[in-house]
Amino acid sequence: MKTKRIYAAVISVILAAGICTGAIYAADNKSTEAPQAAVSDNIKADDAAAAEKDETVYIIACADGSADKIIVSDHLKNTEGSTVLSDITTLSDIENVKGYEDFSHDGDNIIWAADGKDIYYQGISTAKSPVEMKVTYILDGKEISPAELAGKSGKIKIRVDYTNNLTVSAEINGAAENVCVPFAVVTGTVLDNDKFRNIEVSSGKVLDDGDRTIIAALAFPSLQESLDIDNEKLDIPDHLEITADVTDFEFSGFYAAAENSIFADISLDGENTIDDLKNAASEMDSAMVQLMDGSSQLYNGLTELNGKTGELINGISALSDGAAQLSSGAVALDEGTVGLCNGIAQLSAGSNQLSEGLAELDKNSEALNQGAAQIFASLLEQADSQLAAQGLELPKLTIENYATVLDGAAAQVEQAMGKDAAARITAVKVQLDEVKGFCNGLNAYTSGVSSASAGAQNVYNGTVQLSQGADKLKDGASALKSGTASLSDGIISLANGSTQMAEGISALTEGAGALNEGLIQFNDEAIQKLVDAANGDLGGLVERLNAVSDAAESYRSYSGISDGTKGSVKFIFRTDEITKAE
Repeated sequence: MKTKRIYAAVISVILAAGICTGAIYAADNKSTEAPQAAVSDNIKADDAAAAEKDETVYIIACADGSADKIIVSDHLKNTEGSTVLSDITTLSDIENVKGYEDFSHDGDNIIWAADGKDIYYQGISTAKSPVEMKVTYILDGKEISPAELAGKSGKIKIRVDYTNNLTVSAEINGAAENVCVPFAVVTGTVLDNDKFRNIEVSSGKVLDDGDRTIIAALAFPSLQESLDIDNEKLDIPDHLEITADVTDFEFSGFYAAAENSIFADISLDGENTIDDLKNAASEMDSAMVQLMDGSSQLYNGLTELNGKTGELINGISALSDGAAQLSSGAVALDEGTVGLCNGIAQLSAGSNQLSEGLAELDKNSEALNQGAAQIFASLLEQADSQLAAQGLELPKLTIENYATVLDGAAAQVEQAMGKDAAARITAVKVQLDEVKGFCNGLNAYTSGVSSASAGAQNVYNGTVQLSQGADKLKDGASALKSGTASLSDGIISLANGSTQMAEGISALTEGAGALNEGLIQFNDEAIQKLVDAANGDLGGLVERLNAVSDAAESYRSYSGISDGTKGSVKFIFRTDEITKAE
């Protein structure tokens, strides 16, 4: 269930990607009416308090994914209302992007005269990103450069590979191994349906609104290797591929968001957790084998008996001679039904856990949708601020009115200030449209989770009914064992009811066959895949999950952070568009 939570959390990360251009734009266009004062001599490092640090790294990339410029935006959260805040940073060209608080800089140490406020600053970095992006373009089976691709037509494949450069040492099964700091990378783009057709994407989703196709894909670079999972049994994506038929190629570029903090929540603490996981999986696998064997024997025996019912009707007098053998078989059947009941009870418990887990995931859906709505509201506030900074007096933007308001504003600005000024307003509307599309996709995802939760509950209810039926079968087998002792005395009565018995055996045979086939399918598609994916080493998998979780928790900042300070970091990639030369 933790893996499903990871997927659900990661989808929300892409929503942040839509605001990255706006965030940088706002920083680059900060008002200069009140210039930042000279560094004050009154800022003393001894008086400074460490602040919680939230960092966003914007990687402005070429069309091939190579980094062209890295801009880092840091938010120092002054949770204690301190007068002076300390920080560690390797950035150059540092600028306060929201206020005019003073700072001093000595090597990697930076001290802010915060006066009880949060600090928002940005700077430039030349350090290598822990996650690197490479975009390859292939037209009609041959690799082609972005510059050569503009204006071309044919069968296009765009492949995005992510390289994880950050490893840490961990102890796994008593030996030191390197595992990568885990990152979940969500990649998004928008394609013009007039130019792109028959669009497909690996490890992602395609959303078509008629005019445009929105693509969102998920990748976990190097996670497959860190968890040592057999990719033939469970493939964890580390890249994405988009294929399409294209006419007069032009491309708006990619947005991508890489996050590592979501992996810090998957740690399994304590020896009991590991033992419980190993024992539960072993017991479930053994019970499934036992239940499959028992149902297979039941089906084979009933099939044979069903074929003999005609002879039974004609030769009922011979039944008394075999009554002793039937009695022995009834004893064996009674013993077998005990194992069958035990196996079904374990199956019911497992399906109950699945139902409860999906229900728990469904509980998070509302919070996830609310988070997306909050992000959209934040983007609307940013747009309000940008428009106000341009001197436009407009109604407050909402999800219902922003399109109408911005279209009207663009027309108004074009008449007053020209097309370039109007284009900036149009660009804001395009960003809002894209994020709204992602919000709609997220709503569709959470609705799917709700449906899956309801289905899982139905599965559990079915196992409860199956368990009740097995209990009745067990009681019947016990009664059959007792009754076979006096079977000979009831031969005449049995002859009178032999026709009805034949019909019942036929129905029971069909039911036993369906049960056997269903159990085989369940074992092949569920239990066995779980066991096989870890190559039987569930203890090792738990250790690797814990190592990956610890690695995620240890990585808190890209540009530097004070020891013991709480921090988080995410990476936003934006690649250049590909357009034809005018």
